[in-house]
Amino acid sequence: SSGINAEWPLRPGRIIVKNLPSNISTERLRRHFSSQGTITDVKLLKTKDGNSRKVAFIGYRDDTEAHSAIKYFNKSFMDTSKMIVEIALPFGDESLVKLKKKKVPTATLR
Repeated sequence: SSGINAEWPLRPGRIIVKNLPSNISTERLRRHFSSQGTITDVKLLKTKDGNSRKVAFIGYRDDTEAHSAIKYFNKSFMDTSKMIVEIALPFGDESLVKLKKKKVPTATLR
């Protein structure tokens, strides 16, 4: 939702981690990802009923540490989940808008 940006602004040093184990805790994420730098904050996304969305934002002190974490953790495993780790883009970023506008052709049945 657009409220995420207001409550938790994206800034340099921020990564997004996708495909996390569903039972992951904020504390475990902090411990796991701190091997690549100083973590400033962790935001684990949850549904309205409190279930994990299997996605988290993790803030590092700077871009250098964030890029180190991406290089180190992307496509690595936590339990049996293969994580996708990328730089977090600000809400409304041009590259995100272009992705949404790109239409995938659909087949029609005759």
